[in-house]
Amino acid sequence: MKTTRLLAIFILSILFFGCAVLNPVRVIKNRSLENFKYVYISPTSSLSSSSGSLYSGAYGVYGGTTSKSVNPADVISGILTKKGFIRLPELKSELSDETIIVNYGESGKRSTGLGGYTIEVTIQLITSKSNELISSCSAEGQGETEADDIRQAITRCLTTLFLTQKNESTLDNLNDKNDVNFISKSTERGVYFKGNNCAIHEEFSSEGVIIKCLNESGRAYDTYAVKKSELTFHGIAHAWQITGDSRIEESKKPKSDSPGLYFNGSPCIIIGEMPDGYVKIKYLTDTGRGYYRVIVLRNDLVEIK
Repeated sequence: MKTTRLLAIFILSILFFGCAVLNPVRVIKNRSLENFKYVYISPTSSLSSSSGSLYSGAYGVYGGTTSKSVNPADVISGILTKKGFIRLPELKSELSDETIIVNYGESGKRSTGLGGYTIEVTIQLITSKSNELISSCSAEGQGETEADDIRQAITRCLTTLFLTQKNESTLDNLNDKNDVNFISKSTERGVYFKGNNCAIHEEFSSEGVIIKCLNESGRAYDTYAVKKSELTFHGIAHAWQITGDSRIEESKKPKSDSPGLYFNGSPCIIIGEMPDGYVKIKYLTDTGRGYYRVIVLRNDLVEIK
């Protein structure tokens, strides 16, 4: 009985202290990836690692190990292939204008207590023709083995990098009045933003509205604050609730006197800086159990000091 109790305490300690809060992914973007079609991934070696586990039974305490392996280049290849890039086995001069070279490296290790640690990786995307940095990202990972750490770090790194590319591409078009939704008559009825089907989440002014659009995974939504005039209603009618400036100014007033930033009257936190005066923020949902995450102009925020 005493052995079982000690084992339970040991396992709970590992679960509590060993699951680290991973540092945010860091992304540098110098240019868009839109004009690139091919990738050459610098070769990497496979890494094998193992983890041990303990469990108790009727006749005592037992243990076991699990072995896993990972080749970073293969993980990177899988993600980029899914994004539509074509992997080249070798560099070809005739395709250099459309080719990206991908470099990978482990860039750090951080202790999380009780022998646990995270592994950080850094991935660079450079042009094949001029060796200029297009974009780079650094991210941490932590799993049962080092192979899990690396796989998770690579996935977090590239997912955030491409999300940044997509968000900035969308933001670049926010003020482009010549950009329209190209929707055919056969397209499913609904609300569209830049040709993408979306849902209206919340109005916050006579001109602005928060919308939710499916991201590239098709399993989750990205949230944006956009102009109502940029939306196309295809085959449906919609009546806006906020049409006058009096309700707007009232809705923008902070709901509290506490110091901090407010969006649409609610306290918010800036979680990312974006180009051209935009920021990514989060604020509590109406239920208070989760967060809305939206991209807005910094000027739309009210600060109480």
